[in-house]
Formats: sequence, structure tokens, C-alpha cells
Amino acid sequence: MAGDVFFRWVMGVNPLAIRLQGAVIALLFAVGGSHWGAQGMLAAVAALAIAVVVIEMLLESRKS
Repeated sequence: MAGDVFFRWVMGVNPLAIRLQGAVIALLFAVGGSHWGAQGMLAAVAALAIAVVVIEMLLESRKS
């Protein structure tokens, strides 16, 4: 997720704030989620990625 934020920043694609917040939360998952196991972490990061995209889509649709 951090790589996606960096790529969007370099390419000038906005908005970055929602994806940056998602990347920070994913890093927090990595620190605190070691007790969940690999499958739990994969599910949490996948749900986070879906949530970030949905929130970004909702914010973009409100601007239009």
C-alpha cells in the first residue's frame, strides 16, 4: 500500500490522503497483528484495501 501511495505521488494522481491513511493502518496491522496468523493478516489487509477503495470512490462520487 505504501508503494501505491509513492507511485501515485510520483505520477501526480490524487487524492493521496485516503490511501496514505490505509498504508499507515496496514503498517499498524503488521506490528499488532502478529498474533492473528498469516490467514488473519491476509484477511485484514484485504478488507482494509477494499475499504480504502470504497471510501475513495464514495468521496469522488460526492465531488461530482
